[in-house]
Amino acid sequence: MIRPLSWALPLLLTASWGADTFLSDMRKADSRDEPEEKIVYYSRAINDWSASHGNALLGHCHFGRGEAYYAQGQFDLGAPDLSKAIQFDPGNARAYFLRGKAFLKMGKHAEAARDFSDFSSAGESPEGYWSLGRAYEKMGRPLDSAKAYRRAAQMAPDDFHPPLGLAGILISQKKWAQALKHLERAGALASHRSPEVLTQAGRCKAAL
Repeated sequence: MIRPLSWALPLLLTASWGADTFLSDMRKADSRDEPEEKIVYYSRAINDWSASHGNALLGHCHFGRGEAYYAQGQFDLGAPDLSKAIQFDPGNARAYFLRGKAFLKMGKHAEAARDFSDFSSAGESPEGYWSLGRAYEKMGRPLDSAKAYRRAAQMAPDDFHPPLGLAGILISQKKWAQALKHLERAGALASHRSPEVLTQAGRCKAAL
């Protein structure tokens, strides 16, 4: 069973682990802000891990390193770490979502859709549904994509991403006037500050 978005790192560490190199490097990685440093220390911790530390902590390190790789745009390196994070902690919903985003960046749309679907069904996340809509759109499944976008819009009526997604489907079908209506709503929700909304609206107006 996938847990909701937030998941806690186990805190029951015995005093005898205080000088443990695995724990020391893991804590250093957790405390760093720069992805490069996180990768270095999480890698050291993973190399120093032993069965006595438990799978949950190993899963935490793989997730942290995968997240850092994603932040650097190294999606092909981040996805395997996120898969291992799920292997060691199947309840880590955030790992499913982030791996889905990595798959989407890598052009693996079907894999992304599966991860977004798992993530969304676990926590009913609007972000998960509009990401699922994007994956379906990339797969050439406009009906499924529209359904996911509408679900996201129901859950987060103040978010501009779902109407932007719906507009994208209509633009691909050259339904410019209908798309523009969605873009006008998206623009209002984004306070007319989203470059993507403005660009798509300009494209529709030019076509009309």
